Amino acid sequence: MLKEMELLWELQQIEKEEKKLIEAYNVLVKNTELKNLYQIILLEMKEYERLENTLKDKREKQTQIEKEIKEIEKKYIENESFLYSGKIKNYKEMEMLSDNLKKLKDVKAEKEEILLRYMEEVYQLENLIKQISNKIRKMQKEYKEIRLKNNEDIDKIKKEIEKLRDCKLTLAEKIKPELLTIYKKIKLTKTDPVAKVVDFKCSGCNTILSFAKIQEVSQHTLPVYCESCGRLIFAE
Repeated sequence: MLKEMELLWELQQIEKEEKKLIEAYNVLVKNTELKNLYQIILLEMKEYERLENTLKDKREKQTQIEKEIKEIEKKYIENESFLYSGKIKNYKEMEMLSDNLKKLKDVKAEKEEILLRYMEEVYQLENLIKQISNKIRKMQKEYKEIRLKNNEDIDKIKKEIEKLRDCKLTLAEKIKPELLTIYKKIKLTKTDPVAKVVDFKCSGCNTILSFAKIQEVSQHTLPVYCESCGRLIFAE
């Protein structure tokens, strides 16, 4: 009986280790850190896309303003050339032409101011996009490293669990079925169905055992139960 109780104790220790590994496995599978990082990457990529679209729009507007300025410059040169061509017939015509030149000059100045603003915005957007791009690449690298390590840990734990389950099967074959049945029944209400007797106490509930119970345990003939917690008890 002592040998079987020792095997039952060993089975219990294996099951406790298995439980810890399963809990660790579940944590790795869920991996909140990995999932949070993935969501952050998605958000950064969405922001990157938004900024890219904004930059595209700003560049198109910048190009349009540059075209408008070139058209204004072309008209200005044409009007200025005509002003000094000697083809003006009267003062009123010259005055109108001068006014046109002034208006063109003012419009050009306004357009150039707008163009400078767009150029500054484009420059800032390009720098911001570059920063976000670098940030995304860095996070993607970190994500891949964490995921790789996480998967390696998962595989390692799965193998350890498989080994423990093989050990459990081997041990179970060496223990009497009726004793296993008792063990499983107690386990429904107690995390550890088996306890050792240490210093005349049940290691499961720390209760001092009666003299009669100590003698019963020492005989190693029948399954013995703790008077207080109902666990299977044995003494080495």
